[in-house]
Amino acid sequence: MRKVGVVLMAVTVCGMFLMTLVLVSVKASSGQTMIKPVTGTVTQEFSESHSGIDIGAPQGTSIYAPSDGTVEDTGWGDLGEGNYIVISHIPGDSNEYRQYCPDENWTKYYHLDSIEVEEEDEVTQGQLIGKVGDTGNATGYHLHFEIRENGRYGTARNPREYIRFGDGDDIW
Repeated sequence: MRKVGVVLMAVTVCGMFLMTLVLVSVKASSGQTMIKPVTGTVTQEFSESHSGIDIGAPQGTSIYAPSDGTVEDTGWGDLGEGNYIVISHIPGDSNEYRQYCPDENWTKYYHLDSIEVEEEDEVTQGQLIGKVGDTGNATGYHLHFEIRENGRYGTARNPREYIRFGDGDDIW
């Protein structure tokens, strides 16, 4: 990942204090700037006890691949994930050990209403991969979106460090 600049702005809107983080340029391990996977409202932030961002959106809202990659896993998660997708964003690597490889990013998508890709599919940035749902341990329709650095089981990273977005960061 390469950061060119970071700007933090604070504003008050309708009595609510909002912070907007603007990432000028960030790269996925594939070298692409990642795009946001869904449009919606951030309902829960990344934290030490929450390994991703929850983005609330209506049932069936399209979810898109944030950068090129390979679908590594899909299915039902018994630990509350519900329907899920796991994508590796590793340039030119296709061996069985890539889930432990350093220097690449993996993205995870939980609580999906539908899965529009299959394992081993090559996806391109902006390609439809699934639809927002409330499967598994979910209290409403949303996408739980995670980025893992250094492999599928690597360090959870705040998606805001990777996704370029502008003003109104609560609206993705």
